Amino acid sequence: MGELTLAHAHFEQAATNIDPPRQRNITELYGMDVAAGCSGYAAFPLWIMGYPDQALRRTLRALSLAQERGHLSTSAMAFCHAAICHNLRREPQIAQELAEAGLALSNEHGFGLWTALCTIELGLALAESGQGAKGIARMEEGVRAARERGVGTDLTLGVVAEAYGQIGQSSAGMKLIEDALATLAKIGQYSIEPELYRIRGELLLLRDAPSLAEAEHCFRTAIEKAQRHAAKSWELRATTSLARLLASQGRHVEAHSMLAEIYNWFSEGFDTADLKDAKALLDELSA
Repeated sequence: MGELTLAHAHFEQAATNIDPPRQRNITELYGMDVAAGCSGYAAFPLWIMGYPDQALRRTLRALSLAQERGHLSTSAMAFCHAAICHNLRREPQIAQELAEAGLALSNEHGFGLWTALCTIELGLALAESGQGAKGIARMEEGVRAARERGVGTDLTLGVVAEAYGQIGQSSAGMKLIEDALATLAKIGQYSIEPELYRIRGELLLLRDAPSLAEAEHCFRTAIEKAQRHAAKSWELRATTSLARLLASQGRHVEAHSMLAEIYNWFSEGFDTADLKDAKALLDELSA
């Protein structure tokens, strides 16, 4: 729903009430160790809110707890969550290794849900590392399997759309984005909306006749929606995209001002690709 600070607060409160010995029966009933599950899921709002290092620590804790508990489906889940976190941080090699580990475990023990989700993350990592067609195939395979289990995959559709753009099929990507945005409007899944608008803007720029004004509008919409939900990581990506577009039009001062404002908000994650890209563009705009 995009209520990230509230989600984070609930995860923090849950963490203080976890008592593994008393909750052993819950693990067997629901197929998930509560401590590992809370830690893994808690990484998502943290990353979106602009805390990539804290998000990483949560996923590492989830992996550690899963190994400590020795619970197989929890381990598959932890591998998947860790792969998601590293993909969000744009660290495809690590994400690929984690997704492959989760996929092997899930296939061996028949964990269909985690097989589907790990397949998606593997495809995402492949696409991010430059293997666009192969990554798309794996992501689409995972999306189909996840949907059969009633799991929404709207952010994945955005990433697939972006990958289509990278291999010269922006029209196919645009169709996926429009479908994803239409679905979000129906179900109210607002936490990923800014990124879908940013990707839509990038796809518009890849057309044979780039739609500069429409792309700028998409980037500004993405920024506004990210600000509405305190989604700082999405805001950074969208602002970087907009600043790059403005710079190409000679609007360097405007581009530098808006990008510096969001970049200077961050207090961690400066080794991640998003922040490195923003810093490189700021340096270029300052030159």
